[in-house]
Amino acid sequence: MAAAKKDQSKRSETSKKKEEAAEKVRSALIASGDLIVRDDFEYSAAESHTKVATWVEALIEEIKDSKTPVRFVDACARVGVKYPEDIAPAMIALEKVGLVRRFEARSTTHPGRRKAAYLYVG
Repeated sequence: MAAAKKDQSKRSETSKKKEEAAEKVRSALIASGDLIVRDDFEYSAAESHTKVATWVEALIEEIKDSKTPVRFVDACARVGVKYPEDIAPAMIALEKVGLVRRFEARSTTHPGRRKAAYLYVG
């Protein structure tokens, strides 16, 4: 009986220490802005590690390095995007927040359809 109480007491103590440690981590996250608590929700900072996110990052770097607009389909091909329409919405979002400027590119030697091109404006 005494051994069972001792075991129970040890478990309670361990559980209490874990809870205290978790509360310290939670407080630190709140203080740093990585955890926002509002009403019925907690919002924790996160990063997107998807294939599309990787492509968009690479595409931004591709466009950043250029002094002239970069044709979207060419930049997509260089970063390995098989279907540019998969990340076209991201480019529209970047345009709307003012990080890129959209141009229309048309070949002077082979006139035809205009293609989207982007210039990084930061």
